[in-house]
Amino acid sequence: MAVREELVTFTRDALVAGKSREDISGAMERAGWSGPEVAEALAAFADTDFTPPVPRPRAVVSARDFFIYVLIFGMMLTSAIALVVLCFNLIELTVGDTNYPRYVLNSIRDGIAVLIVSVPLLIWLHLRENKRLAASPGRRRSAIRKWVASISLLIAAGVFLGDVIYALQQLLRGDLTLEFLLRVLVVAIVSGGVFQFYRHDLSEDEGAA
Repeated sequence: MAVREELVTFTRDALVAGKSREDISGAMERAGWSGPEVAEALAAFADTDFTPPVPRPRAVVSARDFFIYVLIFGMMLTSAIALVVLCFNLIELTVGDTNYPRYVLNSIRDGIAVLIVSVPLLIWLHLRENKRLAASPGRRRSAIRKWVASISLLIAAGVFLGDVIYALQQLLRGDLTLEFLLRVLVVAIVSGGVFQFYRHDLSEDEGAA
């Protein structure tokens, strides 16, 4: 039996026997268990007077969640990169000074092709998953869902901050051009959109908790 299960079983038996949480905590700490281990064992049960003690909901981990949420993340990342590249090429074609218009046009076509596939798939996956979560709110406790969302937030925030810092550096150097400003704006909008997308998802999870 794992250590965590051993402590949870002991905690449950002690609560059923009518012991207070303070007494249980003191007994476990005197036995050599660390504070975090004791706190985790006690947190496994709701702080109510109901007997037997009511277990708290636990995070869910499944292979299906890994596949779906990593796929959504991949489609989001693919769509974001393709959109940025597409916008960069459009900017270069309209306000830039390109010596290779044919190459730029081919790159624009490639970006559109990627978006035609990735964006509908991303929307379909997201709507399908939202429908599934609405039917079973307990699935919002998926640990993989939260990890993917948190990593996405971190990446989006890092790109956004890096974009702002780079723009300020160019401003202080006096190297700002219209083409550069438009590129910076595109990166800021796309990274900010990804950040808001995942922040909204996490805020819904907190509201449902």
